[in-house]
Amino acid sequence: MGGMASDGRRRSGDPLGRAAIGALLRTPRLVTMAQISKAIGPATHNVAEYRALIEGLELARDYGIQRIRVYMDSELVVDQVNGVSAVRQAHLSELHKVASDLVALFKSIRIQLGASGDERRGRPTREGCSPRP
Repeated sequence: MGGMASDGRRRSGDPLGRAAIGALLRTPRLVTMAQISKAIGPATHNVAEYRALIEGLELARDYGIQRIRVYMDSELVVDQVNGVSAVRQAHLSELHKVASDLVALFKSIRIQLGASGDERRGRPTREGCSPRP
């Protein structure tokens, strides 16, 4: 079973500030297989969280991972993808569908709130959310 941490963040103070995503894919022995850290342009925090999850799951599929545990710090996204709460924001509906379709491709997947040890390093860098000089 592989492990993945994903995170999305945006520059604070502006609801549609510059956002960045990060995802870290590791083996069960915590060896880094691949990672993503990039700016995605203007986005809300929740959009960034969904985009990080989606790109992380796509990366896991590219590496042939069939069983995975995903750690996130967005309670909203975790609850929505796990079917605990409904998607009430129209702008998140399509992202939720894409994420749910990806989830269905795995033989075993657990998406949970929080992080385990160094899994937290899937966070995007602050530079990815900072304005360009």
